Amino acid sequence: FEKALRKRISGGLTPSIARDARDVPAIQQTLWALSVGNGLFFLSTIGWGYVIPELILFRRQVIPQEFQRIKLILIAFILLILFLAFPPEILFLSAFSNITDKLSSDYLYISVMFGLALLTCWRFSKIDLIFWILLFNTLIMTKAVTWDKYALPTIIILWFLKSVKARRESFANESLIS
Repeated sequence: FEKALRKRISGGLTPSIARDARDVPAIQQTLWALSVGNGLFFLSTIGWGYVIPELILFRRQVIPQEFQRIKLILIAFILLILFLAFPPEILFLSAFSNITDKLSSDYLYISVMFGLALLTCWRFSKIDLIFWILLFNTLIMTKAVTWDKYALPTIIILWFLKSVKARRESFANESLIS
């Protein structure tokens, strides 16, 4: 009994059949394996879940100056290279896939994903707190499974920060009027 118990403890509490059948994705089985496509999918999901609704609801009119145009073109070029080298997986288990399933070709899918990620990168190109939140979450998502629900906490944080900023601006406007 003691030998069996010692063997059981040294092998872990998991039954051997469960240890042999690993459902862990390959990307998560090794320490240094990363999937840039998963990070790009995350950026596209932020574009779909935050940037487009924000544009519709708040309609910001931004006219970039010359130095900003160069930065935006550079962002687009780098993102295009990343999308060509590491296209995001075509996923069929998300709410986002209900929209992308209707696309007729993989090239159209990649183009839509690129457009959404580009909107996200342009929207958060200013280096501030939100930029760092998005950057670190994108890096974390290179190690995660491609799934749009993993972007929901970040989207909630972005909407919260947007509401705090709007509240602060409304208080500033009230104090100017008084």
